[in-house]
Amino acid sequence: MSAVTPILVIVMGVSGVGKSTIASTVATRLNMAFIEADEFHSDEAIQSMGCGIPLTDELRQGWIECLCNAANQYILNNQSVVLAYSGLKTKHRAQFSALPCRTLFLLLDASFDLLRGRLAERKNHFFPESLLQSQFEDFEPLTSDINSRKVNAERAEEFVIDECLKHIRDFKE
Repeated sequence: MSAVTPILVIVMGVSGVGKSTIASTVATRLNMAFIEADEFHSDEAIQSMGCGIPLTDELRQGWIECLCNAANQYILNNQSVVLAYSGLKTKHRAQFSALPCRTLFLLLDASFDLLRGRLAERKNHFFPESLLQSQFEDFEPLTSDINSRKVNAERAEEFVIDECLKHIRDFKE
C-alpha cells in the first residue's frame, strides 16, 4: 500500500463570492479538513477592515504565516485540507505553493455588482461592502506556474460545488 500525498485546495476570491460556504461543503463531502482564513485574522486586522480600511501587506503577512502553519499541521499528519482564503496576492499564493503537498487554487469568480449586493445583505461580518472595490483592485491575476482553475460563482451554489468537486477529483488523479 502506497501513501497518498495530501493536497491543499484553496478556494479563493474576493469577499462575498462564497468561499466559506463552498469550501466547507467541499471539505465535508471529500472528508478533508477545513480552514476558514477569517478566523485567523488579528484583532488589529479585523478592526482595520471594520473601519473600512483595507489591509496592508504587513497586516496580511502575519495572517498568511498563521494560515500556512495551520495548513502544514494537517499536511504533516498526511491529511488533505481545504482553505477558504481570499488569495489576492501572487506572493502570498506562492507561500502556500511552497508547502510540502500538491496545491490547487480554485478561483471563485463573480461580478462586482453581484458581490456588492451579496455583501449588502450579509449580517454580522466584519468586512464592509465599502472594501469590495479595494479587493478587486488588489487582486493579482493567476499565473501559469500554479495549478489553478476559475469557477463561475454566479451560478446556484450546488453547481459551483459540483464544479469544484470535479476539478479536485481531476487534480487528484
